[in-house]
Amino acid sequence: MLNGDFTRKADNGWVLRKHVGNGRKYGRSGESEWHTLVHKNLGISLKRPSWEWADVDQNGILFAEGGKLMRAELSRDADKPYKEALVHDFNTYVFEQIRAPY
Repeated sequence: MLNGDFTRKADNGWVLRKHVGNGRKYGRSGESEWHTLVHKNLGISLKRPSWEWADVDQNGILFAEGGKLMRAELSRDADKPYKEALVHDFNTYVFEQIRAPY
C-alpha cells in the first residue's frame, strides 16, 4: 500500500495536498486518501475530509463529494478562498446488469 503526502501546485498560490495511507484514524477505510488545500501566503490550511477524490486541472481543482463531481475555482481572498460549482451529479445513476455479449 502506498503511504505519504503528495502535493500539486494549483492556481493563485494554492497547493492541493493529498494524504494517502491508513485512513482508519480519520474515519475512512484502511486504504484511502484525504485532502487539504494550503495557501502559505494567506496562512490558510483547509482540511477537506468529505472530498473522496481531488486533483488539479487547468481551471482549479476537481473533486468528488457525496456522489457529485465538483469544481473549486481558487481565489486569493482569505474570506472566500474558493467558489464551488457542480460539474455533474451522479446520485441518480442506477446500476443495470447487462448480460454478455453486449
